[in-house]
Amino acid sequence: MKYTNANSFKAKIKKIAKAKGIPAQQIQQNYLIEQILRLIVKSKYQENFIVKGGYLIGNLIGIDKRTTMDLDVTLKSEALSEDNLVSIFSEVLKGADEDGFAFSLDSLAPIRKDDEYGGYQIKINASYQTLKEVVFIDVTTGDKITPREIEYSVKSIFSEDEIKILSYNLETVLAEKLESVISRGEGSTRPRDRYDLFTLWNLRKDEVDIELLKSALINTATKRDTLEELNHWKDQLKSLLHSDYQKHLWSNYQRSFKYAADISFEDSVKAVETILETIM
Repeated sequence: MKYTNANSFKAKIKKIAKAKGIPAQQIQQNYLIEQILRLIVKSKYQENFIVKGGYLIGNLIGIDKRTTMDLDVTLKSEALSEDNLVSIFSEVLKGADEDGFAFSLDSLAPIRKDDEYGGYQIKINASYQTLKEVVFIDVTTGDKITPREIEYSVKSIFSEDEIKILSYNLETVLAEKLESVISRGEGSTRPRDRYDLFTLWNLRKDEVDIELLKSALINTATKRDTLEELNHWKDQLKSLLHSDYQKHLWSNYQRSFKYAADISFEDSVKAVETILETIM
C-alpha cells in the first residue's frame, strides 16, 4: 500500500475498512502485523518463527470473519529467554523501511504461566509521522505441530503480493481448537474456539486430511495431558450444550462480533460434534 503521509495512510485504511465492513483499527493492525511479518521474512530468523492463532485463522477464513488485533507465533530452534528475544527482535526491527513505519521494541512480559513451556508477550511501538501505535506479539515454544509446520502465503490486503511465512497446518489449527473445547468443557470462557471450528470446517473441510487431523488431535491432547477428557468428548459436549453459562457467553460473543450473529449456540456445538464424529 502506497501512501505519502500520515493523513494519506489513514484515508487508505478507512477506505479498505469501509469496503470490507470492518473497523478501521482492525485494518490498521493487520497492516502493521503484515509489515512486521515482512521484516521477519527479510531477517535471518525467517525459519525460526511459525505463525498460528487468530491472525492465521483470519487469513484462512477472511479477516471480515475473524477479528484479531495481535500476532501469535511459536519460536523454533532458538532459546525462549528474555535476553534472546530482545536480541532477536531488536535485529529484526532494524530492517524497517525508512519511508514507512518505524518499529521499536518496547517491553516483554511473561504469558501462559500455567504452561510448562511458557512464553512472552512482546510489545512493539510503531510510529509514522504523527501516528503512534502498538503491536503485540505472543511468542511461545514447544507446541506440538503434526507432522510439521508448512510454508503459507499470506495474501496482503494492501498490495498484490504475498508474504511467504512458516505456519501451522490446517489440521493442527483444528486440533488445538478441538482440544481446547473438549478439555475446558462447560467451564470454557472462549466461545471463539467453537466459532473458529464452525467456520473453518464449513469453509475448508474439503482440504482437511482426516487421518492427519486425528493424529494431530491425539498428539495435542497427549502434550497437554488431556487424553482422559478427549476420551469422554461426548459427555463434555453434552454438558456444554446444556450449560446456561455457555449460552450466555455465546450470546455475548454474537453481540460483540456480527459475523457470528447467524450461527446459533446449538449449531456451534453441533459443528464440534460433527468434526469429532468424523475423526474418532
